[in-house]
Amino acid sequence: MSLALSKLRGDVELAMFVAAVIAVLVSALPIYQRTAYEDTPNVTYSKYRDYAGYPAGEGFPVVNSREEIAACEGNFVIEIDMDKLEGLKIYGELQGDCYGTNSVLRVLKNNEDGGVGRYFIATLGSGEQVIILLDDLTIDLPKEGVVRLPVGRLNGMGSGLLKEFREQTELSDEELEWYVDMAGDWRKSDISQKAEKHCRRLNVKVFLILCIILIPIFRILNRKKRRIVWDQD
Repeated sequence: MSLALSKLRGDVELAMFVAAVIAVLVSALPIYQRTAYEDTPNVTYSKYRDYAGYPAGEGFPVVNSREEIAACEGNFVIEIDMDKLEGLKIYGELQGDCYGTNSVLRVLKNNEDGGVGRYFIATLGSGEQVIILLDDLTIDLPKEGVVRLPVGRLNGMGSGLLKEFREQTELSDEELEWYVDMAGDWRKSDISQKAEKHCRRLNVKVFLILCIILIPIFRILNRKKRRIVWDQD
């Protein structure tokens, strides 16, 4: 009896493990936040509201140099040719200070806990370079041509990030004093939060449905396997 229960428990655990892996992969698809972003209307400039990460409408100053960025009191916009945008293998939380270099883990975490963005080096119209943080799995970045990036704001550079950028880039300490956040505030918006909740609910639903389907299948397969072994003996 105990042996049968042990085998049954093993079948259930294996089925639940497979179901959990599939559910996580399904909920990690970037389509949920991307659809939410596409449904977000362009915002207009306001000196009293932070719109970092929102699609940019009218009124935002378009900056072309580090000096112009530093002089901005609030939000601004960068228009850049995609040839001047270089993606780095550094990923950072959009609602926190943690960062990492694992691209797979970044994809798995992007639909939850405020999201994870990617750092880029942008070469401005002045020829100067600046670090920017984009939620590139959510926004639609073309492969070529000039693009109007989401609304940006200036953020100070943390010491841990500073060390990572020194190892992966040739930027000077002056160029690493700050970076431009082009993602954070939008991920706090109602429409983005709804997409996150949808992903969590979908994760649970997919897991439960797969468990209902897979547990009987794994039990049947295990019985057939035992029969084959018995017949061979």
